[in-house]
Amino acid sequence: MFIRLLNFSFLLLALARTGTVAPADPEQTVVTPVTPVKIKKITPVKFEDSKLAHLVAEQKSHETQEHIEPEKKSGHDNTPGEPKKDIPHAPDPEFIPIKTIGDQTEVEVCSSLSLTGEEGQLGKQINDGMNLFFNKLKKDKKAQRLVKLYVLDDHSDFIKSKANLIELMHQSPALLNLYGSDVLLSKVKNLVEAKKIAAIFPIEGREVLRKPTYTQMIYLRASYEDELKAIVQFSITELNHKKFAAFYEASDWGESVLQSLKKILATHNLTLLAEGAYPQGTVNVSDAVSKISKTSPNTVLCIAQSRPAYSFILKAIDAGMYKSVFLGLSNLLSIQKNIQKSLGVKLIVSSVVPDPEKSTIPLAKQYRDDMKKYLPNRPISPYSFEAYINAMLFYEGIKEMQAPLATAQLISRLEGITDVHGFKLSFDQTTRTLCHQVWISDGSDKEWVLSHPKDTETPSTVYNEGENTETERK
Repeated sequence: MFIRLLNFSFLLLALARTGTVAPADPEQTVVTPVTPVKIKKITPVKFEDSKLAHLVAEQKSHETQEHIEPEKKSGHDNTPGEPKKDIPHAPDPEFIPIKTIGDQTEVEVCSSLSLTGEEGQLGKQINDGMNLFFNKLKKDKKAQRLVKLYVLDDHSDFIKSKANLIELMHQSPALLNLYGSDVLLSKVKNLVEAKKIAAIFPIEGREVLRKPTYTQMIYLRASYEDELKAIVQFSITELNHKKFAAFYEASDWGESVLQSLKKILATHNLTLLAEGAYPQGTVNVSDAVSKISKTSPNTVLCIAQSRPAYSFILKAIDAGMYKSVFLGLSNLLSIQKNIQKSLGVKLIVSSVVPDPEKSTIPLAKQYRDDMKKYLPNRPISPYSFEAYINAMLFYEGIKEMQAPLATAQLISRLEGITDVHGFKLSFDQTTRTLCHQVWISDGSDKEWVLSHPKDTETPSTVYNEGENTETERK
């Protein structure tokens, strides 16, 4: 065999010398040997909870596991982004991560928001409010404790929000300003009951999520029942309207709020003249307009998201409902001005915070000043104001706590706060809520009115800027 190969080599050499073999094409690709790359073996992440590990594996099965994002040098990544591809070892759910940076300590808190998609506008405003306070804190040289905020975009998608939740609880057990009824019902409440996370000031109002046994959850905002009581009372006493109809979303959320509305109307010996629904995630409102317009109500309460609510009011006016007054919960504040400007219709809406533009309490003035200084191109809104208050309360809770920062201790400290720059609070153990107050925006240029339904035992109060005294609103 060796002799045959040697003879074949001499034959090729001879042919090359006589020109029989063509020279190499200069444009032909030449393949050269490549030095093998050494791949570092990645040690799998170990989880203390095997069930949780399995769940994470399912959520990540469609994603590449090789990319690892570099750590931000500043250590204060307040910019929302996509979930990291690597999932760190879960921290102890009883304690909030804290680390030392020079003379300061830094606490980690997380949130999942709809920054894009149908509810992206509200999510961005909530994110603005948190960033406004925490970034202002970073500029305060006297602050001994800072807050590092991680925000993930759920794209207004339920499945994405669940995946975000799994990732965030591996960053920190402290979750601030969570938004979205579905994920709160399906995942958050179970994790709260198991004491895996602390849900701090969710942007949510359903009564079913406000149980005294949920000791790892605390709310600032009033419930949907509180909002409904206020807006029904306003319709009856201020507008003298008692012929109610309801436009609602055909979902667990919409049905739940609708049942609360019926219960509240019953306390006034009233019932709905009509109720019309639209399918969740759509703007198919024609059937609802047809059902409701036939009964000629003088008040229609919209239990809906912003786009379908806008479409409903537009088509209701086209159907001849000129004399009807439209009411909405706090989630419709974002379209109130647009409806009045484009349709010439006033939408009367409830709010769980004071008027962010006109309130005279020191807290509202501080919010406006900070928005003007740090986020001058962002809109002043009740949602960013609420998130700003929540961020401030969170900081008040952790700023003097000694390490390790126990979530149970933080919740206890938050329960004890009774005043934040003129905004009065009183914790209700039965509903896990710091504030039951509701304001009414009638769509005019006047400051929002603080409501006080008849069955409210605590007298309504208005707070004057620069004063600690309270006066009853007549």
